Parts: sequence; structure tokens; C-alpha cells
Amino acid sequence: MSVAKSKKEDELRPEFPQSRRSLSGRLSLLIVGLLLGVLVCELAIRVTGMDFPLVTYVHDNTVPLRKAYGSVRCVNDIVRVYRLNNFGFHDLDWTNTKGTGKRVLFMGDSMLECAQVPQASGFSQLVEDRLNQAGGSIDILNAGVTGTGTADQYLLWTEYLRNEIEISHLVLFFFLGNDLQNNHRHLGHPPVRFGAYLDAEGSVTVNRIPQHWAKAGIQRVCEYSAAGAFVYRSLYRLRRMRAHAEKERKQVGTLEVGGPQSEASVDYLSESIAGTLKLLLTWAEETKQEGVGFSVVLLGNPEGEQLSSFVESLRSGLGEGASKRVLSVRVVEEDLVKFQSFDGVTIGHYNRAGHAWVANQIAGWLQEVIE
Repeated sequence: MSVAKSKKEDELRPEFPQSRRSLSGRLSLLIVGLLLGVLVCELAIRVTGMDFPLVTYVHDNTVPLRKAYGSVRCVNDIVRVYRLNNFGFHDLDWTNTKGTGKRVLFMGDSMLECAQVPQASGFSQLVEDRLNQAGGSIDILNAGVTGTGTADQYLLWTEYLRNEIEISHLVLFFFLGNDLQNNHRHLGHPPVRFGAYLDAEGSVTVNRIPQHWAKAGIQRVCEYSAAGAFVYRSLYRLRRMRAHAEKERKQVGTLEVGGPQSEASVDYLSESIAGTLKLLLTWAEETKQEGVGFSVVLLGNPEGEQLSSFVESLRSGLGEGASKRVLSVRVVEEDLVKFQSFDGVTIGHYNRAGHAWVANQIAGWLQEVIE
């Protein structure tokens, strides 16, 4: 009975057509092929250094940080891959305590980070080497982060670095070329998520704009996939280039080239100058109360009445000893910021000779400041 029942069940079991089985097999091969192709692309992009997974994350819902020992691909002025240290900066590894010697924290943007040259050729390392070779005992920590303004750097200090490392002195590298623009949400590039901006009173506001679930998902993929990050960043750069071109087109259409700025831009710049001054003086007072020295290095020329007034107000605001606490490093010669880059375009970052030149300008000054 069981044998007869088994045969009957076999007769009743439906048979899939040959075409359906063939289609299923082809789909399986296609999926496997696509997965292998994605894996090969992922490996190729990582090995060749075309890109790497995103290394940025947000600390305490306030400060963007970068993962320890992450790899970053620089595309400003020159294409170059560099590796971050145990705190997520372009420097040698740090320890938490300062030890017996002087320990100085350098903070700033891409001009300090020196992504365009090896870490050993950056001016922060060159200054440290020079002072130590002269018999000193100094440890300089490079906390430069590309694309940041003074407000970002202040939060990086107050919300993270102040609680993680011990230092004896803090030197802020302020780039007159764009830091005032980066400090105001209506100047420079469009506001970015978790970017920090100032008002005229020097209060810091973090741009915690909500993120669409789809974009959050894409970003999560990019945190683990170099191929995903490559596509995402390429599209992002294309979008920024188009937005910049559109902005220039509108300016040419409404303003005389090389002529005066619009009234709104002048008001925004005045707000940024006022807020930046108040923040810097607050920062100096806070570090003083903690027993940490505070100095500012101004990179670039203070062109125009507003920038000149900003520099003078900063010096007078810092009060006694301001001549030692504020150093101006003027614009260097073109040969010190020239790169044989992939597109022949430079946006003004120092090359190796430029970093050596800056080190010459600040080494002696820094030795006097920290004594």
C-alpha cells in the first residue's frame, strides 16, 4: 500500500517546466556574478587607494570625529592617501598625559593638517624636530581637520580633546582666507550637517538638521564599503562644483566683478567678525583658568579694512603680552604652494617647501611663547 501511495504522490507532484528551471539558473548565476563583481571592485578601489570607507562619526551628537587609524584620500591640490593616528588625526600616535616636557596642541583646518605632504614634512612636525634638536623637550600634537572653522575647532576642544589629553599650551592656526566665512552659515559653502556656526555674540550653534532615512542608509553602507564611498563622494563633489558654479554665475550677474560685495554679505561678514572675536577671547579666558596657554597664528594677509580691524581688535582684546600671543604669517610665494597636481589646479595649500617655510616663521616665536 505504501509503495502504491508513493508512486501516486510522485505522479501528482507538479513538474516545473524546463524553461522555468533554466531561468532560475540564469538568475542565480547573474546574482553570483554581480556579487563577485562588487567584491572585485571593492578590493580594487581599496588596494589602489581610489577611496576608502567613511571614517567620520559624530561624538556625543555634537562633534564630528574620525576613526582611529582610518585611511583618507586627499584630492585637494594633489591626490594622496594618508593614515590617521590613534585619535583620528594626521599625526604620530598620542598619549593621554603630557609627561615632563612641554606639550603644545596645534588646532586649525587643512592648512595645518598637511594632507598634501607626508606627516614628517608638515610644519608642526618640523617645528617639534627643530626645537628638540636645539635641546628642548617639546611634544607638538597636530589636531588640524580639513574643512573646519573656528567654531568647529572650539567644540572639538571643549567637547572632546580637553577631556582626553593633557597639554600645557594651545595654538590656534587661523586662516584669514576662509575661516571667517566658515564661521557663518550664510557665507562660504552651504551649511553642512553637524557643522558649527557663530552668531554676532560668539554663541556656537550646531547644525543638527534631520537626515532622511534613505540618506542615513547610504551613509551606513559607505562606512563599510569603499566602492559605495567612492560613488557617494564623487556625486557629492559634482554637486558642490555645480552649486559653486551657479553661485559664481549669480554673482557675476548681479555684481561688478572685483567690485563691492552685496549689503547682505557685508552684514554677514561683520557678524562673523564680531562673533569670532568674542569666541576667541572667551576661549583664551577659559584656557587661562585651566592653566593652559593660548596663542593664535594668523595665516594669510589681512586684506581690506574689515580684516585689518579684526586683527587689531584681536591683539588689543588679548591684552598684555598680545605681541607674543598673536603671530602673523603672511602669504608665501607661489612656489611654496604649487603642486604638479592631477588637474593642474592649486587652491593654496603648502607643499613641502611651503611647510618648511612656515616652520621657519614660527619655531623661534613658539619657543619664546612656551617658556
